[in-house]
Amino acid sequence: MLRRNGFSLVEVVFAVGILAIVLLLLIGLMVTATTGSGSNHETVVGMALAESEIDRWKRESFTFLEDSLGSNLSMETADGRPHDIEMRIERMDTVAGSPDFDVLRLVATITWESRTIDPGTRKREGRVRLETQICGGARY
Repeated sequence: MLRRNGFSLVEVVFAVGILAIVLLLLIGLMVTATTGSGSNHETVVGMALAESEIDRWKRESFTFLEDSLGSNLSMETADGRPHDIEMRIERMDTVAGSPDFDVLRLVATITWESRTIDPGTRKREGRVRLETQICGGARY
């Protein structure tokens, strides 16, 4: 009877091949997770800017908001890069036969140059849009 010590060359090559495939899959998974995490971080920063901008405008009087109808553009640096802020104030239409409410829509749109490419648009642009409504009262 022949006694074997160790592994044959075929067994070693097979084991190394399986190990290489598993490592390549794990590296790909790590790259995807890191990219997604960076993109999510950018979106959170953009959403925080949008919320801050909406809150800033909501602290103003209703009369001031009515006088500011249209678009207001500004730029703010956050997370080490510039973010363009568009704050749009619109008067909402009323429905015939209902009380005439003074309602304004506040829309904050934040755009920035992203570190990652958006697969849908193939652009390096991040965008977040947040809106709310403010009611000044009702007239009958």
